[in-house]
Amino acid sequence: MSDKLIIGFDLCDTYTQIAIYDEDKKEVENVKLTDDLEEIPTTICKVRRRDEWKIGAAACEMALFGSGIAVDKLLRLVKKGGYSTLEGTTYQASDLLELYIREAFEYVTAKYSKDIDKVVFTVKELDCVLVNCIVESAVKAGVDKDSVMVISHTESFLYYLLRQPAENLANYSVLFDLSSEGLSYYECQIQRGVSPQIAQAKVTELEEGFSLDILESEPGKKLADNIFSACVDRQFSGKIISNVYMTGRGLLGIQEWGSKSLKTICNRRRVFLDNAMFAKGAVWAAKMAEGSEPVVPYVMICDGRIWASVSINMVVAGAPKTLTLISAGQRWYDTKSHTEFILDDADSIDINITPAGVKKSTLKRITLGEFPERPNKTTRVGMDLEFTSETELLVTLKDMGFGELFASSGVVLRREISL
Repeated sequence: MSDKLIIGFDLCDTYTQIAIYDEDKKEVENVKLTDDLEEIPTTICKVRRRDEWKIGAAACEMALFGSGIAVDKLLRLVKKGGYSTLEGTTYQASDLLELYIREAFEYVTAKYSKDIDKVVFTVKELDCVLVNCIVESAVKAGVDKDSVMVISHTESFLYYLLRQPAENLANYSVLFDLSSEGLSYYECQIQRGVSPQIAQAKVTELEEGFSLDILESEPGKKLADNIFSACVDRQFSGKIISNVYMTGRGLLGIQEWGSKSLKTICNRRRVFLDNAMFAKGAVWAAKMAEGSEPVVPYVMICDGRIWASVSINMVVAGAPKTLTLISAGQRWYDTKSHTEFILDDADSIDINITPAGVKKSTLKRITLGEFPERPNKTTRVGMDLEFTSETELLVTLKDMGFGELFASSGVVLRREISL
């Protein structure tokens, strides 16, 4: 029995879900802050006239009865660098999110009487400001930085899916997520005719999303069924879909309002409903990162991961060689590369962009006209690569001179390459 916790933390603007890996049962278990609620409102509340905080349903209840002041939509507030003033004190959004995460951690560690070994947060959209804030918050709450990871919902779905039986990976596997934040459609396919094999997933935010309030009346339920049914028909058209997954508060009760939609969804397909899908996927990501779960035999391409490899052509010991600097499938926000080389009759650098599963590369050329003129093979170049988004690569080239013969000119070139 492990004395450490492996946690999946699905963090959304409206609700949070937490799951842990139960070493005794060898399965993932949802964490409830109250007896009956798996969804935890992403709300924090300051108790009036006291330096005390509550989160989740307790925070909402306290604010409702006037004994505290609540702040919600914390992720949105963090992204825009916002703040909130409570009883005359101004709190940055990052501080409030840190308090929220700290309170959640304290509850989970107390409930299971264990410390945290690994935690993977999953969010709908990866944003550099938000990712950094989440990692810093977890570290300030006592978790080692190397034990914290942030992934997208798309990647979390992939991890969840790849834990399913092999027959569930045939053809397309899709996911509908209906929440108060809208309707999202995820599509995953395993590409087996390439080496290595590729597990690729993408998400589309659908216009057919509707307010969950309409499900509270019979006419509203009928309207929701018509809207969702038309959406399913459109997304399924022309595709061989073997498995359909559903998650989100809006789809929990689909049996009560979605008879027309279910008729299409369940037609010769496997159908699965799991409201904690993203949190569970994050748990499997955590177990893999922690080393207790086998690494998936696929290059994963999805939100948060780079869809192409980056390489340069070189000559090593007289023989041409392609040096891969960044591989497809790495997470863009924590991927960097540094290499050094000597220019050999060259006034430019050619960078190859090769999409996963494709042999043909696209060449991106960076001219070095600002570098000083020197005899051939007497200019050493330092090249750093990092991504500013999934599709934008920042290339930094520095003239490093050549030992005692030529001092560095200090010239630094920065170029952005769009994949």
